[in-house]
Parts: sequence; C-alpha cells; structure tokens
Amino acid sequence: MGSDALHKELTERIIGAAMEVHRELSNGLDEKLYENALCIEFADQEIFFEQQKRYNVFYKRRPIGNLIPDLIVENAVVQNLPTTPNHPHRFPTKTQCLQWFKSPPLFP
Repeated sequence: MGSDALHKELTERIIGAAMEVHRELSNGLDEKLYENALCIEFADQEIFFEQQKRYNVFYKRRPIGNLIPDLIVENAVVQNLPTTPNHPHRFPTKTQCLQWFKSPPLFP
C-alpha cells in the first residue's frame, strides 16, 4: 500500500474517532475532556498515539523551549484540539503543522 493510501486510511480513522467522541459528548466541554475522550477512542480502535509528548526545540543547537502537541498519532500526525463553541474539533492549520514538522526533534 502506498504512502498516500496509508495516510488517507489513517486520516479516515482519526476523523471517525473524532466523530464518535463528538456524537457521545456533543459541544461545549473543556478541550482537555475531548482530548482524553479521543485517547480512549484511539485505544479502543487500536490506533497508536502519544499524548502530550514533550519535544525539546533548539535554535542554533541551543535549547529554546519545548513543543508539546496534544497528540501524536501513529508517529505521523500532530493534533492539537483547540475548541470553540462552534467548532469543538478544530484541527491545526497547514502552516502550524509544517512548522511543527520542521522542528528538529520530530526528525531525529
């Protein structure tokens, strides 16, 4: 199976899990509750994830802080789950994702 097909399948699984969480919890809860529920759903569906994993970020080989995305899914997808009343599962923008993946810790 090609890389595009694998990512499409993973994307569909992630969206399906997020939709299941949304069906169960609806709108209006705290972001952390959705994140924790999504972790339960990923575990139930046997989707590998890491929650709140800390990555050191460097500038010219000197530490400048930490990057802590909400979820890393299947070592391939970064998810942050900012919530608003109208968009309980708003995913990061393309620009944010590209910035995270440019960070040295994500590509050892």
